[in-house]
Amino acid sequence: MAKAVASLVSSGASMEREAWFAQALQCETDGYPVTCRATVSAAGNVGFDNEDTVTDRCDAWAAEAESFVPAQRTGEAANDNARGIVTARAIFALALDTQPARVDLWRSAADMERAHGGAEDLEQLLKRAVRYCPQAEVLWLMAAKEKWVHQGDVPGARVILEEAFTANPASEAIVLAAVKLESETGQHSRALKLLERARATGFASSNGGEQMAMGTPRVWMKSAVLLRQLDRADEALKLAGNAVELFPEFHKLWLIKAQLEDVPVARQTLSRALKKCSREPVLWTAAAQLELQSQQRNAARARAILERARVYIPREPLLWLEAVRLEAGENMDAARAVMARALQECPRAGMLWAEAILLEPRAQRKAKSVDAMRSTDAHDPFVTVVVARLFWSERRVDKARLWFERAARADPDFGDAWAWWLRFELEQRSLARISSPVADGALPATDGDATAATADGAPPADVHIARIETACAQAAPCHGQYWPQIAKAPANARLATKDVLYKVADFLGSTRQL
Repeated sequence: MAKAVASLVSSGASMEREAWFAQALQCETDGYPVTCRATVSAAGNVGFDNEDTVTDRCDAWAAEAESFVPAQRTGEAANDNARGIVTARAIFALALDTQPARVDLWRSAADMERAHGGAEDLEQLLKRAVRYCPQAEVLWLMAAKEKWVHQGDVPGARVILEEAFTANPASEAIVLAAVKLESETGQHSRALKLLERARATGFASSNGGEQMAMGTPRVWMKSAVLLRQLDRADEALKLAGNAVELFPEFHKLWLIKAQLEDVPVARQTLSRALKKCSREPVLWTAAAQLELQSQQRNAARARAILERARVYIPREPLLWLEAVRLEAGENMDAARAVMARALQECPRAGMLWAEAILLEPRAQRKAKSVDAMRSTDAHDPFVTVVVARLFWSERRVDKARLWFERAARADPDFGDAWAWWLRFELEQRSLARISSPVADGALPATDGDATAATADGAPPADVHIARIETACAQAAPCHGQYWPQIAKAPANARLATKDVLYKVADFLGSTRQL
């Protein structure tokens, strides 16, 4: 094959590289994977000249490999037989053989294998990756996660992390990954020992500067969080107190300390925190919420805190959102007035536009949603979710489902989108069961019935729900307005993503409805 391609090139009769790769794809489709790989290997350098560097070639190959990776729908299972996988693998192999020290190439190839390949293919790829790039933390972490999460091999994941730490003894990320592995598999004493050792270890600072002699802020934070999860609140509070003295500019430590304290002491803690971290909006909102949660519920004091916060951090959507919600609890007209000011300050903030839609009377919400979509990013998850909820409130089920899926696909890390989508599908299942009761052992009467079984015997609603569960677990979301507070609650610390998903979906019933 190589001689044939070289002969054609020398005679000027060769095709473009893209055409050769298209022929390789045809060989794959016809069931000749060896010929496919040989074609890619032989024609890979066609079209490049002496001015193209090795990096240029590898970048081009990576882009071409990505173009052969088949699209995957949300929640769809990996398919090792999908058309284009063999061709994409061969092109990635060409790039990796040429520049084996390129971490980004290994990551791209690993992402493809995770989505479309088998567990063994991904494992072998990552073994090669860490051999060529031993200082690449991300590759070690991907390998450990694959062993633990997808293969259920905890001892194997532990071995990988031990090897990773040997290669990267000053890596905070690897230490915390080992802590997570031990704590989530019930080995709490091992996790605590790892953290204790880490708090006395020198780590490279995140900005590449000198080492931190007393661990890192994140190590101390994880230590306090784990102690709190184990109902050792006094120890957690003491450790958090020491931590804020060591790392006074790390705002999350102040938040944890305040959460462990009674209201009067927490108020003092947050006051100190705001002097050290005055540009962290979450500290200001925590201080305002503390006033609303106290027995006296001092709304005036909360309002003053938020006004002061906006002096320190102008044009911060989160602060305006908190102010709007504070007013909405007492006076909707006042809330709308604050929202008008907020949108003037932050005209492209999706979280504000989403709340603005909710504040409108029912008849005006559609018009407001049009304004929101024009003013924000086309894929803003806050606005997209609210638009889906509008369709839901109008019983336009297919439209609602389409927009919920659009929100989840646009930003898989936005946990609220998954939870709202699940809540919607759970309601559709309940309505279908109520409207079309089926006698024991009997099939629904009509094919169009919402409870009609699919080819595998499952009702469509159950299929949608299962899809959401699978896709959300794969995405492992961390962000959102409600997802983090539910996921990080001590009682939920050891829950799987699926369980957190259901808890958030249930909690959403207590939020502002359409």
